[in-house]
Amino acid sequence: MDKKKNTLYGQCRFCLLNGHHKDIMKEYYVNGSREVYIDIFMECFNLYLSTNNILSTLICASCVQRLREANDFRTMVVNTEQQLLATLNEKDTVFINVGDLHGLEIKVEPQAVKLEPAENIIDCDYTSYEEADENGESIALRES
Repeated sequence: MDKKKNTLYGQCRFCLLNGHHKDIMKEYYVNGSREVYIDIFMECFNLYLSTNNILSTLICASCVQRLREANDFRTMVVNTEQQLLATLNEKDTVFINVGDLHGLEIKVEPQAVKLEPAENIIDCDYTSYEEADENGESIALRES
C-alpha cells in the first residue's frame, strides 16, 4: 500500500512536523472502526481548534497514535466511573459541575490559629550518636 495514499503533504496541526499526513476533517476506517480525528480530539479534550484557510488541518501518524491513546484512556476512565457509580446508592452521590474556572476569583482568607501553652517540652539543643567501643558495646556520645 502506498504511504502517500489518503494523505496530503504539509505540516501537522499538532506537532508542526512536515510530511505526508492525514486530514483531521476527513473520515478514515481503521480496523473496521470509523475515525474522524477532529471529532475524536473535540470529544476527548473538549477543545475547539481555530479554523482558517491558512492553518493546517493535517495530523501526522505519531499524533494520530497519541490521540488514539488519549481517547482510549478517556474511555477507560468513563467506563470505570460508570462501574463505580453503579455500585453506589443514588442518595450517596453528589455531582458538582465546576463549569469554567477561567476568570474565577478565588479569595484566600487567613485562618486564625489558637496557640496552646506547651507542656513537657524537652530542650533538644544537642545531637546524640551511638557508637561501639573497642569491645563492641554500644556507647552514647553527646554533642552540645
